[in-house]
Amino acid sequence: MAYEKTDTVSIWPYVGIYMLVTFLVSLALIALAIIFPSFIALTGKNTYFGVNFASTLTAYSLFIRKHGRTFHRGEYWKTVVFSTIAIILFSMLFLLLSLADDATAAKLRGIPFGGWVAIMALATLFAFCLNAFGYSSWFGNRMLKANRKRQTQLDTKLFR
Repeated sequence: MAYEKTDTVSIWPYVGIYMLVTFLVSLALIALAIIFPSFIALTGKNTYFGVNFASTLTAYSLFIRKHGRTFHRGEYWKTVVFSTIAIILFSMLFLLLSLADDATAAKLRGIPFGGWVAIMALATLFAFCLNAFGYSSWFGNRMLKANRKRQTQLDTKLFR
């Protein structure tokens, strides 16, 4: 089995893309909730899956298009960990912004410190698992295959 030596690349642009897409999709969902108040009741709290999926899919597909490969092990774990840290900090920012509403702040004051620790631990674990799955080689290999097929079609179009 031959070992192919490739250079590692900086994952920071892709973590940034992940956060940018997370921010934009979250703003779009907030706008939908303002325009259509029944949107939250219709979708429930499951919109986080969609936001996370869109973010990881966008960042990973841009990486694959630019580099023509999936993440190496070190790149994968760095991307998963830093994306998880970024999304937890982003969620904490939204939590702080929601404290501006007096009704929400009153509800949140009743949660004890141990409850906050448990909530943050579960949220971190949940975000980590979603990111690990979204950046997995399973998704990456499928996107890489689709990207190569599309590139082959573009390259052979002139010869048809």
